[in-house]
Order: sequence, then C-alpha cells, then structure tokens
Amino acid sequence: KYLLASPENKGIQIGMIDLLSYYNLYQFFLMMLCFLVFWLPKNYKKTKFHWQWSILFISVFLSCAEIVYFYALTQQDALISIVSMIRRSSVVVSFFIGAWLFKEKNIKSKVWDLVLILVSMVFLCIGK
Repeated sequence: KYLLASPENKGIQIGMIDLLSYYNLYQFFLMMLCFLVFWLPKNYKKTKFHWQWSILFISVFLSCAEIVYFYALTQQDALISIVSMIRRSSVVVSFFIGAWLFKEKNIKSKVWDLVLILVSMVFLCIGK
C-alpha cells in the first residue's frame, strides 16, 4: 500500500503496471531458481516437460488478479489486512475446484495447508 500511495498520502506512488512488472520478474527468477535447483536435477530424466496452454492462461489470470489486488490497495480507505485476507481466501475456491472438477489426487496433504490458511485468517479477524 505504501508503494502505491500518492506522495501526499505519504507514499512513493509506483504505477500498478510497474509494480506488477517487478513482481512478475521477481516471481520468474524465484521459480526459475526453484526449477533449476530442485526439479531439474532429480526429475529431468524421469519426467519430461511438455507445454500446455493452461500454463499461459494461469499466468494471465494471476496477473489480472494482481492488478485487481493492487487497485484495491490504491483506494484511500482500504485496510491492507482485510484486502489481503480476501485475497488469501480465494485459495478455498481453488482447493474445492481442484478437488471436485480436476480430481486432485493430493487432497490430504493440501487440506492441512488450507487449514493453516483458514486459521491465520481467523487470527487476522480476531486481531482486528
């Protein structure tokens, strides 16, 4: 919120698209590092990478979601804890769509992650 706020509101005022570009570059290099260090040495021979168009669509939709998130943060009266909580709660929808529509196989391991996210959202609500 500080990066997106205008100078008269004690902020720096970086444009949303600029901030999204920095975020996407950071995410790219972080994911590339994880890919090169963790996946490639162990799985290159066993599992060949093949391109799917869903990879492109996921990245476009994630970028659109980030633009909406950054826009919400530019609003004068927006509380970052509430906006962030709403952003994080979208994982509940993703979890159930993945389980129901895409027949996700690792539900048991992911349900614990979902529980931790929900518990942290409860703590955010209590702390407010």
